[in-house]
Amino acid sequence: MKNTIRTKITAAVLAAIITCSVGTMAMSVTAHAAEKPTFATGLNITEKMKITLDKDLLTAQKMSTATILKIIEGFTKNGKYVCPALGILADALIQGQGDKTQEKLDEINDKIDRLFEAIKDSEKSIKSTFENIAGLQSFYESFVDFKSKTEILYNNIKIAKENPNLSNTEKLAEIASLIGNSKDWEKSYEHSLTSLRNFMNKVSYPSGENVFVATYNYFTGKTMFSGEALDKAKVACEGIMQTYTAGSSVILECLCAQLYVNCLTDETKATISKEYMNDICKDTYKLSIKINDVLEPMIGRISDIKDDGTPVIDTSGTFKAKMDAMLTSSRTILVNEGHSSLKLSAFLFAKNHEYVPTIDKGLELECASGREMAEWFNKNVVNGQINGDIVRSIAAYAGKNGKTIRQLLNENGFDTSNLPTGAYLISSEAYVDSDAYPRIEYCWDFYKGFNIDAAAPSETVVQFRDIGRNGWKLQHWNFANPGTACRFQAV
Repeated sequence: MKNTIRTKITAAVLAAIITCSVGTMAMSVTAHAAEKPTFATGLNITEKMKITLDKDLLTAQKMSTATILKIIEGFTKNGKYVCPALGILADALIQGQGDKTQEKLDEINDKIDRLFEAIKDSEKSIKSTFENIAGLQSFYESFVDFKSKTEILYNNIKIAKENPNLSNTEKLAEIASLIGNSKDWEKSYEHSLTSLRNFMNKVSYPSGENVFVATYNYFTGKTMFSGEALDKAKVACEGIMQTYTAGSSVILECLCAQLYVNCLTDETKATISKEYMNDICKDTYKLSIKINDVLEPMIGRISDIKDDGTPVIDTSGTFKAKMDAMLTSSRTILVNEGHSSLKLSAFLFAKNHEYVPTIDKGLELECASGREMAEWFNKNVVNGQINGDIVRSIAAYAGKNGKTIRQLLNENGFDTSNLPTGAYLISSEAYVDSDAYPRIEYCWDFYKGFNIDAAAPSETVVQFRDIGRNGWKLQHWNFANPGTACRFQAV
């Protein structure tokens, strides 16, 4: 066997299934209490029933089924139920286990049931989402085809497991036969898997991105910030992953069952109906490739093997990694229902009115003082704020969805903890207004903004400085009105 990464991957999959938990290579191995399996290329059985392996398999055997399952665990909320057949079928080959196949079949049954039950919850969201995304109808057709085929497979596996007229070996043989031989596999399941994978890697969509990013892009047209778009996309994308995981797990059950049947002795195979045996791929190498092709998008590939035999798993190409790359992107991008894409800081700038510097030009120059303070405010507080029309859109969006601006911001990853209750989100530059009477003059500094805690936010004129004089009484004042102005900061 050539010492290549591809060979190591195949070897590791075979070793994981066949030599799981084998503590020493000098031991007897039985498939059932009275069944001695014979193995294909890479393993040799001596007359004393001692197993020898070629160099790659000997290295790869340390990648046990337990390792595979640990990698998969947490894959989705039901991820720990992925690929139970790997562990269960491998366990059947461990010395001293006896015939625990029925117990294992029941365990598979329960776990796969839960996987398929989980996808029912997300089915409506997936349908409503992808039927409406331009360019993704073809993906949805492939998705439905895959889901339909694997649900049929799932139901047929359940029937086989529960058939009281079959022995445990016959049950596994029937499960093995359900996806057919190599020709059947290529025409049906391989085509369906390939079509779905192509979309999950890259879709025919304006951006040319994978289906996860395309889903996010769709929801940016219906939301104000990326955080909400990500939350909406997450429901549909996790539904895709759950369905793909559930479907792949039953396909793996059948492939692993075929590998299992091929490991049985000729005497045991002779007891199995030809109806089943004719629909089982006899080429163990081909089976290992198929198993690896189903596994790799789920758990990653072996990129290298350390000197101690520990595999280095590269998960960067898994569909889970692609989905996570989208779901963990910035939540504070202003998407404005598809009209912009401006990344904003999670922290809003805030300035208490009291900290606007006091400029006092004297008794006769109050309005000059007001103009200079307004100019300072525009340069140091308003400067950098997003367009006022967009601020008005944000406020309208919050009100339309029954939220305060603060609630909307918090839900989308912004930190508003430094903003006191009633702070105003700036929507205009500061300006000056004044009024005068004989020997009396009033001057005010204003800006426009939205109270971030108002139930139905509306644009308000906010006074931040009151300046004036009364020449009759020789009075002069220049003080800040209570309040805090805040603005977004672009990254």
